[in-house]
Amino acid sequence: FLKINRLVKIGRCIKSSTRDVRKLKLLLGVGLEATVTYMNRDPKCMEIMGCEEGRVDFYLQDLPTPLLSLMKSEDGWWQVRDFNITDGQPKVKMMFKSAEIGILSCQNLLDHKISSALGEYKILGYAPMMEKIGYCAKVTSLQIPLPV
Repeated sequence: FLKINRLVKIGRCIKSSTRDVRKLKLLLGVGLEATVTYMNRDPKCMEIMGCEEGRVDFYLQDLPTPLLSLMKSEDGWWQVRDFNITDGQPKVKMMFKSAEIGILSCQNLLDHKISSALGEYKILGYAPMMEKIGYCAKVTSLQIPLPV
């Protein structure tokens, strides 16, 4: 019963009109977990990611620590993790200007070229890695529609 109750609460949060950090972290986590599955299992995504490694940290501009991190584990699989200071420096940082911008991005409701030009989010570090992850995220979103 507790697990069903948690799922109901998650569903309510996703469907709510609130635009807060909690909802951003939930949507970001759901999207990243789905993308990681494709990065680890889809032949085209695996080919695109190739030998990439390192960590990508996802930030909200006003917070000192990342919301989540995406990294390759020691056994070679991509995974989503909560931030851990002992993991060293990230290869890439993606920073959302606000929770609302992050949520809209997770829901595929932003034109990323325009948003980038307007400074609504920033990518700092090794941009080609983010382009590859972005490709895998696009493949994922075409196969698995996320609730809006």
